[in-house]
Amino acid sequence: MATSKFNDAQMKELVKGARSGIDISVFRNSQLSAEQMKQIRLGAEQGLDVSKYAFPYFNADVMKQMRLALRDGVENIDVLAVREG
Repeated sequence: MATSKFNDAQMKELVKGARSGIDISVFRNSQLSAEQMKQIRLGAEQGLDVSKYAFPYFNADVMKQMRLALRDGVENIDVLAVREG
């Protein structure tokens, strides 16, 4: 039996992204939590430039704030980019 490097919650996000027709390669990363994947997926579905926040070192809450800022037209989201740790 083949084993996946993704847990069930991560797989659900990948499936949701694939079904919505977005490029899931940007969040097909087992280092991302399912919640991080969700924030990237939502941004991609909204047509946002998720490459600005699609990194494992941003926690899901920071990703959400960055996604919402991009959605609202804030271009310089670097000020929101507080890394964990």
